[in-house]
Amino acid sequence: MFTPNWQINASYSYIDAIITNDANESLIGARKQNTPRQSENLWTRYNFGASSPLKDLGVGFGVQYQGNKLPWFDRTFTIPAFTIFDAALYYNPGRSNMQIAVNAGNLFNKNYWLGAQNYLRLFPGAPRNGSVTLTCRF
Repeated sequence: MFTPNWQINASYSYIDAIITNDANESLIGARKQNTPRQSENLWTRYNFGASSPLKDLGVGFGVQYQGNKLPWFDRTFTIPAFTIFDAALYYNPGRSNMQIAVNAGNLFNKNYWLGAQNYLRLFPGAPRNGSVTLTCRF
């Protein structure tokens, strides 16, 4: 059941990017490099209600997906699709203008590639990571 304490952000994109003009005419009409056809993102957050013993806390969970891509200078292989998961804990003392958040990215420490120039120059995604942020609204 949806409640005012539950937030959901979701997105989907389909990009059919093709090369329309190039000095190498054999590339015209070919798929554009380092561009996934499909990307999806979901983030959900739940803030515990005022009557809950956890009233100042919130939890979040997200998933990101990117489809496969072609590298810039080599069309003999594709960069594989990937899915990563993220999570967060939020603390908002007394529902004040201050919030402390602890975020964890790439929870399962998945190895993935954001892009590439060729087989020897692959650009890795971030490994498991974390951050703490303090936000003050005024």
